[in-house]
Amino acid sequence: EAMVLPENSGSWGTAGEIDPPANAESGASLEAISCPSIGTCTATGHYTNNQGHAAAMVASESAGVWGAAVEIPLPGNAKATQPTEYDNQFADSFVAVSCHSSEACTAVGNYLDTAGHDQGMTVTETSGSWGAATELTLPANASTEAVAFLAGVSCHEAGDCSAVGGYKTEGGEFLPLAATESASSFTAAEALKLPAGAGTYVPTGGEAISCTAVGDCAAVGSFRRGSTNDYALALTESSGTWSTGVEVELPSGAPGGLRSIACTGTQSCTAVGKASGRVAAAVSETSGTW
Repeated sequence: EAMVLPENSGSWGTAGEIDPPANAESGASLEAISCPSIGTCTATGHYTNNQGHAAAMVASESAGVWGAAVEIPLPGNAKATQPTEYDNQFADSFVAVSCHSSEACTAVGNYLDTAGHDQGMTVTETSGSWGAATELTLPANASTEAVAFLAGVSCHEAGDCSAVGGYKTEGGEFLPLAATESASSFTAAEALKLPAGAGTYVPTGGEAISCTAVGDCAAVGSFRRGSTNDYALALTESSGTWSTGVEVELPSGAPGGLRSIACTGTQSCTAVGKASGRVAAAVSETSGTW
């Protein structure tokens, strides 16, 4: 079952169960959380409904009290899947959420369409009301199989957010992508450029983004350079333009990747991940240099 763990005045309390939506059968899980203020949070995830189908949900905390989770309707072309039909454990789920206030959040995630293809989806809460999820529009060179996903989102104003993920091109490559939300509506995603000599993007689902202002964001992930080794990737958006990605050197030059990022200002960020050999890694950006 889904659960939350509260911290008050620096002390961790006891985990509490979150009631799933009324049509739940089993298998509820929360994957992401965002708290714009103390005692005010929103969490997203997935569950199995009473028809045995995978479904997406959100739960909200107000004044320190969690309410029951509610279902978020999937896009109209979503397949009614059994939880065992997909390899990605986060399919039909919102895997990232960012809240600007108690009643203004945006979440991103993934689902299977009726053709059985992975798709990215977004949903926005406006004045405390959640809409239905909508499919992410992919770059023009996306594969007809439309294999795509979203894994990270960051909101700098209510309804003004940026999201990152990856997609498959017509040529069979995987590339990172970014999409911008303005006035609660997402534009078509744009492809991001990998470092020179990169072989392919590695769609691990662990990509992350942090924005400090409209058009000023940083994102992290992984890429490969002609081998099976993964290398840490950082991408920067400045004044609305994404620059070519750069490789971030991990401890001792070991391969690996970055999974989460937090920025306190333009070109001032810290990211974490792991290098090979199960080594934890942290790296900081100062004045645009990692």
